[in-house]
Amino acid sequence: MSPTGTPARPMPSPAEPRASRYSMVANARSVYGVPPGIAWALCVFPYFGALVLGLMLWFPVTHARGVRLINEDRLVENATAVGDFLGALLGAAFVVRLLRRRARILVVALVAGVALMSFVIGGEEISWGQRLFHLPEWKPLASNVQKENTVHNLPAFHDLSEWIPLFLGVIGIWSIFRQTRPSRDRIGVPGLLMPCFIVIVVLAAYDNFTDWVPIELKIDTIIGQLSEYVEMLVGMCFALGMWLAMRRDARHPSADAARPNAATR
Repeated sequence: MSPTGTPARPMPSPAEPRASRYSMVANARSVYGVPPGIAWALCVFPYFGALVLGLMLWFPVTHARGVRLINEDRLVENATAVGDFLGALLGAAFVVRLLRRRARILVVALVAGVALMSFVIGGEEISWGQRLFHLPEWKPLASNVQKENTVHNLPAFHDLSEWIPLFLGVIGIWSIFRQTRPSRDRIGVPGLLMPCFIVIVVLAAYDNFTDWVPIELKIDTIIGQLSEYVEMLVGMCFALGMWLAMRRDARHPSADAARPNAATR
């Protein structure tokens, strides 16, 4: 009993310490070897970039410059392709490392699948070099909505392709909450990608929703234009995710070869 007569709170047992709260920045240093300053920058960039581009598109004085940034073959689209192809290249290198170490075939197949997806998305982003190498339009893709050498702009896939970033973002968030956070980043999708996934899901969900139910024309239009930025964040996730996974594997070689549900048993 306490001096006031109320029951005293039981003291925590020394043998059962309280679990520390999950921290992306702390885990970035301990698991991936990423300094706190860089970790904070990676966490802030997705929100900051969306805010800056959105404001540029909102105000008339900067609208034209903002549009130029997100136009075809400009900064945002070029950064998207670089991220996609870099993710594919790092993924291929990671697969070779895992095969040499004789890692679990499921882990190798997962990394290879993500690397292949990154390569395909990057190829689609640049129309498989159509404008870069001045290639003619491929006859099998003559019905392309945008007259480009891309599969995702064919009539059968054009609307569906707009949902891909949303699906990838939702899967990323679910994976981090289901696997990464309980394991303190020892396995799973790197937790530093969470800010990217949040921005991807929020912007893509709003854009797809307002295709069916308009809310406010100017805001709806700006969010629709930011779809190019969303695609850039997807490319960033491929490249950054592979880079972080390789750093984690180099510092903790058994992490990516561990059983997927080991942390939740």
